[in-house]
Amino acid sequence: MTVASPAEPQTTNKSIISIPPSELRDFKGGNTRRKRVQKSFAELVESVRISGIIQSPVARLSDDGGYELVVGHNRRDAAIEVGLETIDVEVRQLSDREALAMHLDENLVREDLSFVDQVDAAKRWVSFFQGDRESAAKRMSWSLKQLNERMELVNCSDRVMDALDNGEIAAGHALVLSTMPEKLQNGSLQTVIKEKLTVADLRKRASKVRIPLAVAKFDKTDCQGCKHNSELQAGLFGTDSNDDATCSNATCFKQKTQAHLADKYKSLEEKFGKVLFVTESISSDRNTVVAENVGDKQFNSGCVGCADRAALLDDRPGKEGTVFESQCLNIDCFNSCAATFKQEQKQAQTTEEAKVGVSEPTTSATEKGTKATTTKQPKTAVAYQPSNVVIEHHKAEIVDFGRDFFATHEGFRLALAIASIEHTVTGIKGDALPERIKALASKSKQELFQLLSSTLTDAIAKGSMFGSYNPFSLFSSGIKGVDAKEKAIQAWTPTEKGLKTYTIEGVKHLCADSGFDKAINADNDKAFSKLSGKGKGDFVKGVINADFDWSSFAPKAFSDLL
Repeated sequence: MTVASPAEPQTTNKSIISIPPSELRDFKGGNTRRKRVQKSFAELVESVRISGIIQSPVARLSDDGGYELVVGHNRRDAAIEVGLETIDVEVRQLSDREALAMHLDENLVREDLSFVDQVDAAKRWVSFFQGDRESAAKRMSWSLKQLNERMELVNCSDRVMDALDNGEIAAGHALVLSTMPEKLQNGSLQTVIKEKLTVADLRKRASKVRIPLAVAKFDKTDCQGCKHNSELQAGLFGTDSNDDATCSNATCFKQKTQAHLADKYKSLEEKFGKVLFVTESISSDRNTVVAENVGDKQFNSGCVGCADRAALLDDRPGKEGTVFESQCLNIDCFNSCAATFKQEQKQAQTTEEAKVGVSEPTTSATEKGTKATTTKQPKTAVAYQPSNVVIEHHKAEIVDFGRDFFATHEGFRLALAIASIEHTVTGIKGDALPERIKALASKSKQELFQLLSSTLTDAIAKGSMFGSYNPFSLFSSGIKGVDAKEKAIQAWTPTEKGLKTYTIEGVKHLCADSGFDKAINADNDKAFSKLSGKGKGDFVKGVINADFDWSSFAPKAFSDLL
């Protein structure tokens, strides 16, 4: 075992070091538990005093060479309180997402969570799984019903959650308060505690709350003549018009707000593909991605059509409808791209300074007898990741092409027959079939005929030997084996069904890659901008109906599968 200091980082994937506990920094992902259970911590301190740290905390190296604690915060604090000079720590190489998963598992997948900690845990895991509640519930060993019930309270203010945690109010109180804007929540909370209101009392009062129409995000045309509009009431009684008009029908207000959010969600989904509500996402799990922080090349060629680029729609009371566009949900990829761009900027600045004579004139490295330095070339932009819907559609297109192309391709049919026999008779594993077919398809007919008799070919033609094996794997392997990739690309043509699997930004990306945008702008330089500015359905139809030669182009997501 070695004693390591922050200035001496470990380079192995996993190692045990001895380090002063005070040098272990808190996890940058934030504390996932609201408060410490003092009785349990006191017992831990006594245990550490008698037996030391039994299970080593886990840490990782931070960017500046220090150590960031991932799990074991209580063990570290207990060691400090006891006065241990050093403790054993397990140091691992972890990405941000890996570290977060380990931290959440340690702190939030356990049976002794308080009700309030369960609410926080629900949101953290839903955010981790990018809004996928089923995956979050499975990771926590909860039912989906239990998770959804906890998520109902994520809009509660910190004061309300503290009151719930301290037993000053019940979960029913918190549920009613969660439907109100934060300021109103906190004011109503004081009333609930002071007057000792029951949940029924609070619900009755909440139904009579007047909501300022100024905060409404929906179209208020129908509100003009509504009897619940205080502005109309002012007119009926001959008083001055109320500039601070309110709605006394909270149910109707909420329904209109939810309908507005649904419409907003649908339009954002067409543009970005993935949409998350603010209540389903923790700020540390995402980053706003723009050309300014990853560079034009990376943003336009990699980020714009990526499945990890989403929109965030605010669903918090009083803030409904606010949109945060271009959110990258892959924190590790974002950090890598941003770091690469900063490096490129620094290199470009150094080069520019050398050109204008800012740097001191120097003789050649050879003349000075020193090593010559070379400037690192910028990394290739990280390719965007198309959604699973896009991938599955292109797989289906490849299968359709394969069926047509190989219908008269005797060599492939022979290769398929041989591989089928090997699969059923000699026991070749199913996951090895694609490579075997690829190797066989490249052989000559004579070689294939030597491997297979005409009788076995007839037996394979009945299609009984492959069962339910993935047709995409078979056909894509055959296409590679006979070098038919270019023919598959030439055969590709856009369809309405296919283009609709892409987001609006994704379709724009295809149009730019194929040259469609320039072709349609030949007579009118604003034609493509006008077309792409329409709704997704009209945009797709316009692309399909346009007179454009697609024979030499196929989407990257399609060609990458081959």
